[in-house]
Parts: sequence; C-alpha cells; structure tokens
Amino acid sequence: MLEPEDTMTRYDKKLKMNVLVPCHRVIKEYNAHMGGVDLTDRFIGRYRIWIKSRKWTSRLFSHLLDMTVINAWVLYKKVSTMKGKSQKDIMKLANFRTELADTLC
Repeated sequence: MLEPEDTMTRYDKKLKMNVLVPCHRVIKEYNAHMGGVDLTDRFIGRYRIWIKSRKWTSRLFSHLLDMTVINAWVLYKKVSTMKGKSQKDIMKLANFRTELADTLC
C-alpha cells in the first residue's frame, strides 16, 4: 500500500478551520494541474466547430482541431505576456480563431 508522502490543507466543516490532511503525491499533482483540462473543455464548448456527421472520424477530427486551436491560443497568450504585451493588446479567442481561419484560407 502506498504511504502518504505529503500533506495538504483542507477546510473542515465541523471544526470550521483549515486542517492538514495526508495525501499521496499523485493526488497533489492531479489537483495542481486539473484546471487546465477544465479550462480547455470550457473554451471548446464556447467556440466549437459544429459539423453534423455520423462518422466518428469526422467528429474526432473536428474535436482535435478545436483542441489544437485552443492550445495555439494559450501558447500565443503565454508568449505575448512574456514579451510584455498588455492584456488589452492580446487577442481574444474569437478574434484569434478568425485571424487563424483568414490566414489558413
């Protein structure tokens, strides 16, 4: 059996305060990075490529294309921030998708 290797703080409703709870390193790693998946799903849901098809390959391709665009936009935001651009000068996701589509066409 795995031994707890680390501790995390959690709120205890009965005590009404934060307490230290033992946890495995894997759980701590998952909790640290699970927001990225949720964020990607949220952005894909907002601007999804709608292709009606019965073929699962077409649906998979459009989903992978959506994920690629989201990852490219996140990378664009990260690089722009590192270069010192202000938040108002960084393109929003809808504008990024439009510019990408214009460039590819």
